Amino acid sequence: MKRVYVIENEKIQRDSLLFLLNENKTVSSMKFCIADKIETPGALLEDIKKHRGSNHIYFLDINLGTGLDGIELALRVREIDPTGFIIFVTAVKSRFFETVNLVIEPLAYLIKSNFTLAELQAKVDGIMELIRNRYEKVEALVLEIGRSIHKIKHENIYFIETLPQSKKTIIHLENEVMVVSIPIKGLKERLLYTEFLLDLQAYIINPKKVENLDFRKGMVLFKNKDMIHAGKRTMTKIKRELIAQGNLTV
Repeated sequence: MKRVYVIENEKIQRDSLLFLLNENKTVSSMKFCIADKIETPGALLEDIKKHRGSNHIYFLDINLGTGLDGIELALRVREIDPTGFIIFVTAVKSRFFETVNLVIEPLAYLIKSNFTLAELQAKVDGIMELIRNRYEKVEALVLEIGRSIHKIKHENIYFIETLPQSKKTIIHLENEVMVVSIPIKGLKERLLYTEFLLDLQAYIINPKKVENLDFRKGMVLFKNKDMIHAGKRTMTKIKRELIAQGNLTV
């Protein structure tokens, strides 16, 4: 499940943002989890380490008044969640942020001013609508195989794995497989902003297609009866992500 974080040192500002996010239709319809208990940079970094690979949403105050400012925090976030959505909350936007844009690539800036709650709501709603569009614009994996264009709906993909000793990958569908001459890293880039588990070295997994995890045998079992073998560390990572997205109960 994708999480929304608000790291803001001004309590009134933070409470206002949390209130508006809880009221936002995009947050409720897309079932984002608002991590309102996470208040400090340290707590944020620890929490996203537990929920890797999910393109979370971060509202970060640039002037946090702590040992770690918002820019430094964003750089640390990028190391853990390189494709997450970062929104900087700042009193003023200057030319300095042109450099920030190149390095961190924030989604937007929320400029602090003496605006009303209704005006703040409009700004937050606009940002969340932009995020919704980013998530929903891709519903299929489009591949060129030979001279043909194949459009594979995300819902039809069970998992993707690296073909050993090659730069090819195998896409597993319900009753067939496709071998494509694209490294798994390239497919991960095409599947950003989706629910696929991308934080695995040799696999991409559709969490909605996982039937069960067998830790004793080290196997991930899929709903079409396919299976993959994985080490304990990978199994633990898959389990954590499935639980976070609500696709597996403990």
